[in-house]
Amino acid sequence: LLASVKAIQAQYPQQKTTTFLRRVAKYAIFKALTDSPFAYGAVLAGLRVMGKNHHAVIRKLSRSFLPENLIAQIRQRPSVPLLQLLQCRIATFNTSRLKDRKSKVENFASQLPESCRPVGFGQTQHTYWLCPIRVSNPAALINSLHQAGFDAADGGTSLEVISTGMHSKPKRAEHMMEELVFVPTDHAYDKVALKCLVDVIRRHHETSKTNSAIP
Repeated sequence: LLASVKAIQAQYPQQKTTTFLRRVAKYAIFKALTDSPFAYGAVLAGLRVMGKNHHAVIRKLSRSFLPENLIAQIRQRPSVPLLQLLQCRIATFNTSRLKDRKSKVENFASQLPESCRPVGFGQTQHTYWLCPIRVSNPAALINSLHQAGFDAADGGTSLEVISTGMHSKPKRAEHMMEELVFVPTDHAYDKVALKCLVDVIRRHHETSKTNSAIP
């Protein structure tokens, strides 16, 4: 099996070093922007002035592969710099970062109403690379978070609900995707910022309960 896999892979073209370096540059810019609230806010303001949906723009720019002809794009042998980066990441990977992030998000989530806690909350292997919460009226929460200075997004990501003709339509999964809001917890927020994030979500939850109770 190994020989067969190697033979197939050997037929693939090798990723160009320039292609890899362009991706490194692109994501370095993304990292610099997200680490600077002022710079990121200025970019969002500029996109709004141009009438652009910043979520749509960011999703498009952040994708590693275009949806068209995906298989041809991923059937490449890694470039030498990519292999070196992979070797470095494996050799220097620090599991304490995952533990710290898990602890931080679980502390944040424990302050939320139970129905608003992140999907998968309480699972031992959850490391919260993303933090999706379920709420009523996601658009209203996203707007409230924006006003408070937090950039959140809805469930319109590359995640898709898969349905086949052999089984009934996965209605629960579709309903969950409609309620998702990805909140930005993987940042160096201080306790004040995290408390503000919790307060916005709790207020939205209480407002949604009140509105649903009105006949």
